[in-house]
Amino acid sequence: MRTKTLLIAAAALAVGIISSEAQVYSQNVVGYINLTVPAGQIAMIANQLDTGSNTVDNVLASGAVSSSTTISYWDAAAGTYHTFVYYNSDDSLDGNQGWYAFDNTPCTNHLDIGQGVVINNPSGSPITLPTVGTVVQGTNQYTIISGLNVYSIPEPVGGTNAALDKVGFPVISSSTTYIQWNGALGKFNDALVYYNSDDSLDGNSGWYKFDNTPEDLNAAYWPQAGVSFFVNNPSASMTWTNKFIVP
Repeated sequence: MRTKTLLIAAAALAVGIISSEAQVYSQNVVGYINLTVPAGQIAMIANQLDTGSNTVDNVLASGAVSSSTTISYWDAAAGTYHTFVYYNSDDSLDGNQGWYAFDNTPCTNHLDIGQGVVINNPSGSPITLPTVGTVVQGTNQYTIISGLNVYSIPEPVGGTNAALDKVGFPVISSSTTYIQWNGALGKFNDALVYYNSDDSLDGNSGWYKFDNTPEDLNAAYWPQAGVSFFVNNPSASMTWTNKFIVP
């Protein structure tokens, strides 16, 4: 998926620095992310801007989306997806545009900060979903549940090294696995497992293929702005303490 990121603020911003110092930071930095899904493809997208309500209709509101576009939530407890379809005002039963369950019930789900969904664009044209909101700053905590679930980096930064532990993501050596959709190839990249320096064969810490090939420096595996990914947490629920400021 090609994702173009633009951040708009009152002054020029240098976005992309993960900081461990969060005592002083700017307030109310507003931005937008254009999420582009190519024709006839799926993508894993995320909410990285606080829209206020963070409902699906509020985060992914766009009259440019054609009817029959779907989004699918991963239900970790059930091990399955829940899918919603987009209808414009001509196609919906209530005359409104937005996301609906297949029984035409309006979608009331939230797409909270750091949460992602799978989107399917079956049409013959690319679609663009503009998301607009506030960049969440300071120190914030997110729950990483036990088992497989979808996550994203909470702030809209791109090109972040695949070693999610460097942005505070809790990992367990030899156990935590990371899987990302590769839109260019139309399939998932190889799963990566995290090793600390004691467990890896080369004495380094980071993400490796199961054949022990290090992939931290391979940009094809890096989370990008507006992108979500799967992580399998083999332990009980853990807390992700994420710290971010815009200089």
